[in-house]
Amino acid sequence: GGVRVKSGIMERPRIAVVGAGIVGLCTANVLLQSTYRPKVTLIGEKFSPNTTSDLSGAIVLPIVEGNIRSSDIRQQEWTRTTFKYLYDLFSSPLAGRLNITLLAAYEVFDDEREDPWWKDCVLGFRHVGTDELKMLHYPLDKGCWSFTTLLMHCRSFLPWQLEQFKCKGGMVVQRRIESLQEIDGDYDIVVNCTGLGSRELVNDQQLYPVRGQTITVRAPWVKHAFGYDTKYSTLYVLPRVDDVLLGGTADVGNWSEQVDPAHRWLKKRLD
Repeated sequence: GGVRVKSGIMERPRIAVVGAGIVGLCTANVLLQSTYRPKVTLIGEKFSPNTTSDLSGAIVLPIVEGNIRSSDIRQQEWTRTTFKYLYDLFSSPLAGRLNITLLAAYEVFDDEREDPWWKDCVLGFRHVGTDELKMLHYPLDKGCWSFTTLLMHCRSFLPWQLEQFKCKGGMVVQRRIESLQEIDGDYDIVVNCTGLGSRELVNDQQLYPVRGQTITVRAPWVKHAFGYDTKYSTLYVLPRVDDVLLGGTADVGNWSEQVDPAHRWLKKRLD
């Protein structure tokens, strides 16, 4: 359902999008473009710059846990659609305001790997030879890929998305929701975009955090991204608009939002 008919007149459906991170904002904007002309309300406890999305890198590159050749057709389509959408913004006059740019990247790994399924989603994917790695002073391991992708600045992109939503007639409500039943009956459709918050909101116990800790430095001479992926850890260098992001960690099941001094090894390895 979603389209209500009253006295022979089709009414505009009422849709609530719960969660105001990047997924919630983009979903709300897409829904406003529907031919049904819905009344869309965005409900969130936190908005930019206080969301998890604000802290993202954010490089356009899919992560497939344990399966580099993902057979999930949906994820492949999501990746292509996202890349095209952001590339269109990069090619528009908005690129400067949103700080969306192309970024060359190298990814070195220490095992034998087949080409990733996303190689056709990025630009200029190729294998890098030993001589080039030596020139770049990168570790000489089993292999290396090079490609060009998109880099976006979430703290520029999220406020713009919210601005677009409001300009198109979207309604914004800032509140914490403990259960979707609180808004049951107020809307014809409810779209849950709360991410990890769904563990409590809808009791989805399959969700769990993977905590990351990074370091930011000022190094304007760094112009391309670098990743070193091993079975023990993943290190990366990601130049952004006003800093360089160094990472990272992946602590499965860790809910802490505080800096962990135990991860000082990260800085030592990156020095």
